[in-house]
Amino acid sequence: PINGFKTVFQFINTGSSLSGQLSTIAPVVISYGDGATETINGTNQSYSHTYSAAGTYQVKLLSINKNALTKFWQFAGNVSFAIADIPASVADIFSANNTITGSLADFSSNMFTIEIRDGNTINGNLNQLSSGVTTLYVSGNNTITGDLVDLPASCNYLYIYGNNTITGDLVDLPANLAALGVSGNNTVYGDLVDLPAP
Repeated sequence: PINGFKTVFQFINTGSSLSGQLSTIAPVVISYGDGATETINGTNQSYSHTYSAAGTYQVKLLSINKNALTKFWQFAGNVSFAIADIPASVADIFSANNTITGSLADFSSNMFTIEIRDGNTINGNLNQLSSGVTTLYVSGNNTITGDLVDLPASCNYLYIYGNNTITGDLVDLPANLAALGVSGNNTVYGDLVDLPAP
């Protein structure tokens, strides 16, 4: 702990830098794994750190409030962690370069924006998503299954890339869906006229 702060989230970062944006409801200290720290407090607060040498670092986010972290965005760096390790208080996650593992079922019920790109191995069924999810973007070697009818009605942005097996009729897509992309061994069918109206 740092001054009584306890770890609320930790991950491995590989590279020479780390940057992104956090939202918190209480101060969060970022321990970058090389002795450097930074305190973040508030909404949409940027963080950034350059290491003296490229390497592998254990990064910890600490707070006196276990629910302090509500948003985690990562731009620079290459991070790895399990979905189950994301604090339940986080509702919005974006990661540009990563190796994230786990199941859709491991995302908390608070999560509404999921955008994680790169070398992920995510599995699970679409029916395991929280009813409030508005954005689902996952790329990598994912093995996601399910039927389009199981997507939350709130979903308006869907991109899932990898070795997925998605089925269903276009007519069953959420009415507010504005973007759709799925790759893999899918059996999606229907008439283009059934796509949600823009």
